[in-house]
Amino acid sequence: MKIIKRLLIVLIIIFTVLYHLDLGFQSIFAEKYSYFYFLLIPSIIKEVPLLKPVGSPTYYSRPLDGLKPDIKAVYYQTQADKQETIKFYKDYFVKNGYKEITDKQDEHTVLSFEVENSFLFVSFGYGDCRIDKENCNHKKIGVELVFH
Repeated sequence: MKIIKRLLIVLIIIFTVLYHLDLGFQSIFAEKYSYFYFLLIPSIIKEVPLLKPVGSPTYYSRPLDGLKPDIKAVYYQTQADKQETIKFYKDYFVKNGYKEITDKQDEHTVLSFEVENSFLFVSFGYGDCRIDKENCNHKKIGVELVFH
């Protein structure tokens, strides 16, 4: 039994090192409280409150890949409208000491904040609208931490 526990610990350490070195690992989607959730999602994303969620959130991790930045995120469906969402997240992040910036916004990104060595974006329809503009769901919210 001790051998199995030691082997499991060694495998976890090897996986963690390889992940942080970006050797062959790509984007990972994780459910709340899964192994990848605990290993890869930072507390700033885990602690983001969800506004009127529908269903379960999906947590996302993409390691640094060439010119693409490292991203950690939570995506979820909401019953709230766009204005309610903007107010909710602006109040939350400003209250928690984040500095709002306006030069990092586009058609989907509704709020941007500077966080030490990264940016925090709140977006509507981020994933599916950027991929399929005709069939996107503007009720899907993404809160992303993008490292630079």
